[in-house]
Amino acid sequence: MKNLAEDYERDFSWLQIIFRLINKMKEKAVEIKKDLPLEIEAKTESRRFSIEQFLEKMAAKYYNKSRDIINLTDSMIRNYHDTKSNPSLSLQDHAESLNLSLKEVEAASKAITEIKFPLDEFLAKGFQIRELLEYEYQLAYRLNFPGRMLIYLDRNQIFLDDSRPFKVYFR
Repeated sequence: MKNLAEDYERDFSWLQIIFRLINKMKEKAVEIKKDLPLEIEAKTESRRFSIEQFLEKMAAKYYNKSRDIINLTDSMIRNYHDTKSNPSLSLQDHAESLNLSLKEVEAASKAITEIKFPLDEFLAKGFQIRELLEYEYQLAYRLNFPGRMLIYLDRNQIFLDDSRPFKVYFR
């Protein structure tokens, strides 16, 4: 029994040391993370484009649909926030405010999906930009454009394109 107690004490002490080391490593990681954004921001800046540049690269036959998706996204998000999470506008209302047909708005709405934003996944892919390092909101929007998908972070008004090379589009 004495050996078991000594073994237990030794193992417990060892675990405490490991736990302290892990906490120190976490603290250092947080410190490093605070220092990184400025350096990373400078490297990532060259991969920032306006959303208009994204639209310009669309094939002519998809340009209008892509523009409709962006405009409808803004309209729906604005309505959601203006009415404190209780949207009051129908698709017909959005169509009228955007000067689109109901058919165009319905097609665009099918391309918009609210998702839980996988922050860690995007950081791991290489999107280590200030907006993500400081992003605390859990939701985002997946926008399925013809041949391309973007993730829209409405709080930061940026679009993430995770096809290589990674791009960040902004409003």
